[in-house]
Amino acid sequence: MSAASQAAGDVPTVGIDAPSRTYLRLLAAELLANPAPRGVVRALARDLVSGVGHALACRLGALVGAVTPVRLRLYSHIEYDCSLLDDPTVQADHEAAHVGQRQAFLRAIETPPAIARIDAVREAAMATRIRELRAAGDVVAVVGIEHLDALETAL
Repeated sequence: MSAASQAAGDVPTVGIDAPSRTYLRLLAAELLANPAPRGVVRALARDLVSGVGHALACRLGALVGAVTPVRLRLYSHIEYDCSLLDDPTVQADHEAAHVGQRQAFLRAIETPPAIARIDAVREAAMATRIRELRAAGDVVAVVGIEHLDALETAL
């Protein structure tokens, strides 16, 4: 995702994922409409705190990178068997294989109920944000593979 943001150049980039006011509003509505067991609420709270922490770290990293030559590494990068120097066809084939493996894995496991609720609310918030951005013009959304089906359905 960071590579896509960097490739955007002067085109504005915006975040569409949680935490946002829309996400918090949808999460509160979900919990009021469908009360959750204490363990699920704890998992939701942990996810929210983790998401806010990550968002703040990314924002700080962006600010530092904007005013200094320092580029903070905020998370471990995934290692791939190809590079930016490889032919675009090689890169596309590698990405297709990676996506196929990831989708097979996601279909093979059962998502825990707390995570499924978090993802459903996150995806609803992302879809809302994409719709808002579409009102101003064309939008290219770069999202994790696990959110593609839900976003396609929502949009």
